[in-house]
Amino acid sequence: MKNLSAFNISGAKSVSANDGGKTGKQRLDFKGFSKALSIVILVFLWMYTGLDKVLGYPEYWRIMHLQIIPREVLPILVPGLPVLEITIAILLILPSNRLLGLYCSLLLMSIFTAYTLLVYLNFFPARPCACAGLFQKMGWGMHVLVNSFLTLVAVFGIIMHRFRRKEVVHQKTV
Repeated sequence: MKNLSAFNISGAKSVSANDGGKTGKQRLDFKGFSKALSIVILVFLWMYTGLDKVLGYPEYWRIMHLQIIPREVLPILVPGLPVLEITIAILLILPSNRLLGLYCSLLLMSIFTAYTLLVYLNFFPARPCACAGLFQKMGWGMHVLVNSFLTLVAVFGIIMHRFRRKEVVHQKTV
């Protein structure tokens, strides 16, 4: 089997079972797996939403112009948002930029969650959702829940990233 360590997004190594190496069994590095899972979820989210907006740009443009957004920012926001989403996915893939990608994910998901919550609470009139395919079919209440979950995924990824970084530094000093 080929070595796929170049694709290891968790930065984690599997750890041999504590049996003196007799069984060759591996135990799962939960922290590394958790961090990797949060990265995979967010990369999929940003690539899916960004590419969906690019591929369906005329409809995305039309729906964005129905939102409660100042008209002056639309010429920058409409083309910039899918570019930003795809850029965040790329940041998450690159190990040296992963933490920045996690913080960008947290910021953007917080903004999206706040907006959907305000629509759900009737601070704004209900508008068609400018999100990607699957997300467009959700009601605003479900959208708030999903966005909140994805925001927590970003927080969890940041915590796991920082925790693993401290763990590695501690191991190097011991």
